[in-house]
Amino acid sequence: MFICTLYPLAVSFKLPRGKGDERMKMAITCNGEGEDQPIEERFGRCSVFALYDSASGALSYVNNKAKDASSGAGVKAAQQLIDMGVELLITGRVGPGAKEVLDEGGIRVKEWTAGTVGDAVRRFGAAAPS
Repeated sequence: MFICTLYPLAVSFKLPRGKGDERMKMAITCNGEGEDQPIEERFGRCSVFALYDSASGALSYVNNKAKDASSGAGVKAAQQLIDMGVELLITGRVGPGAKEVLDEGGIRVKEWTAGTVGDAVRRFGAAAPS
């Protein structure tokens, strides 16, 4: 089920579920809501994280609290994803400081910007955590 957490609307619909019995929470960087949003290349400066839960098929959107930070946006964004229990991040580029935090937090990173949020869900949504 898709749940939009950006104000003022709340919309929901089902997306394809992951193919295994493994549950995975995936974050995709973007700048708005919807499956048609292009993947944002800048991890720490994206406006929104699309969060996909393979167990339920839910896709929700959470604002990146670090996007306007004067410095360390990537590190702060990485901590936000760790706190949300994300296991896989789909984005364009991740700086070395953020990469270190993501690695320490157990979040795998796939640098991929060849499509949209929906493309990422279909391509990587069934990937089981390693």
